[in-house]
Amino acid sequence: MQNKNDDKFTRVANKVIEDLSLKSSDKSVYMALSYYADNKTGECYPRRDTILKVSGVSDKTLRNSIKNLEIKGYISVSSRTINGKFSSNLYRLK
Repeated sequence: MQNKNDDKFTRVANKVIEDLSLKSSDKSVYMALSYYADNKTGECYPRRDTILKVSGVSDKTLRNSIKNLEIKGYISVSSRTINGKFSSNLYRLK
């Protein structure tokens, strides 16, 4: 049994939890992004495979959920490059 003082948690915005227009997969993807996001900037850049594993959704569902979360204004997505080559997506929670 783990000591309660060692338990860690992830913050998920109440507005996302309360948004009845979001699918459970959208919320799961948002939760996965929240898990990796910096608490001050809201930025993260996990690998696609990592988001798939943590959220438990399929690749197609992930694409749809990211698009839906962007449309709803909960996240923004931009490309990160290193030395002019694509590195990963930068996700920003709003």
